Amino acid sequence: METPTGIPVIFTAFANPRGDLFNLNQEQNGIQDVLGALEAEGSIKHLLRTDTDLTAYFDFLQRWQDQIVIFHYGGHADSEGLDLQHAATFFQPLAEELVARNADSLQLVFLNGCSTYAHVETLFKLGVPAVIATSAPVNDGRAREFAVRFYGNIARGDSLVEAYRSAANFVKGNSREVRFRQLGEVQVWRSIGKHPGAESEEFPWGLYLREAGVLPDRRVVTPGRNAGPAEIRLDQSRKKCLWLWWCFAVIMTALTLAQHSLGDGLSDIALTAWFWLVVHLYPGLLLLVWSLLSKRSRPDRMPRTTHAVVWWFSFVYLLLVLTTVLIEPRLPDGVSNEDHLLRSYFWLEPFNLLILWAYWQLFVLGKRLPDLKRRQE
Repeated sequence: METPTGIPVIFTAFANPRGDLFNLNQEQNGIQDVLGALEAEGSIKHLLRTDTDLTAYFDFLQRWQDQIVIFHYGGHADSEGLDLQHAATFFQPLAEELVARNADSLQLVFLNGCSTYAHVETLFKLGVPAVIATSAPVNDGRAREFAVRFYGNIARGDSLVEAYRSAANFVKGNSREVRFRQLGEVQVWRSIGKHPGAESEEFPWGLYLREAGVLPDRRVVTPGRNAGPAEIRLDQSRKKCLWLWWCFAVIMTALTLAQHSLGDGLSDIALTAWFWLVVHLYPGLLLLVWSLLSKRSRPDRMPRTTHAVVWWFSFVYLLLVLTTVLIEPRLPDGVSNEDHLLRSYFWLEPFNLLILWAYWQLFVLGKRLPDLKRRQE
């Protein structure tokens, strides 16, 4: 399943098999509350799953493949794995499935459970750019407080780093525990070294970056963009254009077959009609099919304005091609069907070549058209 507009997806999964995490429901509701306004305006899609078991986890990842930008887990955990609803599960296969399904979209994994630091290296080896994990056991009340504040900052337009630092400051200022006096720092994985252990004076949550500068100023969402996201995934745009060409190709092929089968007055232009159809319809259709099967530039995105202009230009062109065929029976005296098709070829072909060029640039080479590129904030 895909979101209709290709908007970023935040997947929050929770599990409480022992029923002893009394603040977990508040964490779920708090995150839902702070992300609700963004979801209502169409800036994000928030997937909230309670009582997450292994089947639900795998099903959600398959259903929302290539769209999840943040994965959040809340519940019991340790250095071996996560406690899902019906079983304690090793972390390695969970991480491999998460990354395999969202290799190009995933920006952050937030493991909000006890002592999840051991999983940072696993995620980095799989290519995840940033991880929030804990180096010691945490109280579920503090876990709720930190997580809700973090996602509230994200919803207000903070980058991942800004949201983390602000949430750490908030928790630090709201506690008198010794370890909360130490502000959590953003750390690059290669500079960390060994597992820091469960030292009581260490701030529990850390934001770890796979490489320096990998996501320092990256914003997941931009609040206030009520018109929807500025970009659409390239494969979604390609599929929409392919569907358009396929419908027109079916109609046009049926009309040409009807012409051919009628014989008599139309049989003398059958060859011209088929040539005209092959030149105007099939190149665009075959180019789209080939680019879709090759999956070139699949993870890329394009401005929605570019997609809209290309799609509508294609629609108008195909409508003109169809109209040219439909008016053949009403040609004025002295104008043969063959002359009509040849004249149509010369004035329609420049539009056809322009569309094919745009498809080649966008869907095969994965380039942005400079004259249609929308300025990003």
